[in-house]
Amino acid sequence: METDLSVVMRHVRQPPAHFPSIFEELEIGYHELPVESHVSGWIQLADGSYSVLVNRNESDQRKRLIAAHALAIFLLYRDKFHFRRSFGRHTFNLWGDLGEGLNEFSPLDSSYERMANKLAIQMLMPAATIRKLWLELPDADDDAKVSSLAARFAVSDETMKIRAKTLNLVERPSLMPDLPSLAPSEPVLA
Repeated sequence: METDLSVVMRHVRQPPAHFPSIFEELEIGYHELPVESHVSGWIQLADGSYSVLVNRNESDQRKRLIAAHALAIFLLYRDKFHFRRSFGRHTFNLWGDLGEGLNEFSPLDSSYERMANKLAIQMLMPAATIRKLWLELPDADDDAKVSSLAARFAVSDETMKIRAKTLNLVERPSLMPDLPSLAPSEPVLA
């Protein structure tokens, strides 16, 4: 029998990953519906079945990230849905604040969300695949590589640029200011 993780891995090998197909194989309901603008989506457990809702009003690129985030929450934290009777749904907003009360019973704090975001990015843009395809574009400049891979993975250029930076494929801006070098004739210590 194939594990949930192996189902996901099979689907993310060739970009772009198709998250509705992953949800279907894992028997997780997937729906795109219009919801309040401050809600990106949610994952819930009801009557023994999981379902994911993605805000239909988001761009296609954002919907993919929302779906990946919901899948990451399922893979990492589904056990928390079972052990807390009051926790049947986890709502999230990937681009802002949810406001008061939407997740008052959720055991998932910001550290859980950060981990889910990391896994979502890895599923959307697997490091090994990004590195391999980056090297297959030797004559292109970094911006052209970013745009080409963004289109291939169905993400925004900005999202791909961030991923390329985290993989050290493009230069990150230095956090240290350039310091003037000392001429050999200048004393280092007075």
